[in-house]
Amino acid sequence: MTEAPFAIEAGRWWGWQEVPAPHRGWGASPIFVTAVTPLKTGKGFLRLAFVHALRPVAAAARSVDLKLVHRGPGHVAGTFKAEDGTIRLAIVAAADFDWLRSFCTLLWQRRPPQMPTMLIDGKPLPGPTAAQYLAATLGRDAAAAASGATPASFACARPPMPARTARFVLDVTLDPFDSWLAARGVVPAEMEDKWFVTYEAGRLLFRRSWTGNLIWDVATDWRGDSLHLGEAVANRDPGQYGETDDGHDRRMLLYVIGAVLLNVPAAFPAKGDAAPGENAIKAWSVAGKASL
Repeated sequence: MTEAPFAIEAGRWWGWQEVPAPHRGWGASPIFVTAVTPLKTGKGFLRLAFVHALRPVAAAARSVDLKLVHRGPGHVAGTFKAEDGTIRLAIVAAADFDWLRSFCTLLWQRRPPQMPTMLIDGKPLPGPTAAQYLAATLGRDAAAAASGATPASFACARPPMPARTARFVLDVTLDPFDSWLAARGVVPAEMEDKWFVTYEAGRLLFRRSWTGNLIWDVATDWRGDSLHLGEAVANRDPGQYGETDDGHDRRMLLYVIGAVLLNVPAAFPAKGDAAPGENAIKAWSVAGKASL
């Protein structure tokens, strides 16, 4: 049986590689294609409109006129004139798990597929497909792909920061990939996910997923491709959050940033009077699955 020729369809995630890379240190990226238009200028010309997810600071909408030079069973390759006037080569491929593991290693490591924890007849449910993984991780449509987490991404109450607060300074500058990841935020996928994090008007907002209570509000500013985390406003309403020690709370916020937002190894900031085994329980209550 003859294999059907590879064709790019709109409304889906695809794999994109661009040579030379438009930004140093940023290579391949999933792209959400919004339109595919054959051009009348000659055979093999396509206008691709898409959201380019992995790039410095934030995703961006792009449109390129691709002159196809090769079509393989699982990809197409072509040349196009970039925004800066240079001619570049692009390869568009199916964004399956093998492609993601090979070409988007940091994304794969920091936002791995969420595997089901429920068992039926003693057997785990099947994991997500690559398309489902990308939809859950980067967005189900062009708007979500471009923006990341927004207040509308998760159905919970969103009460304002109470009048009773404390302030402390983080003074932390994230590297470019961590900055991109932080600005994308985090949307809870199941009950074990404890935080809903959004980046709004230059501020990182950390809400508890079950209550929607705003626990930390962190001022940020971009320094080139790096996000600097400055002063944090911390909730001090005892009915919403029980911490009163600013120094310990600063360490707790840094732990949540590492474990939940960036998904890097982070040591839980234990207090000296904690009983044996108590810290693991507290870490779970704070970070859920991210504490493991």
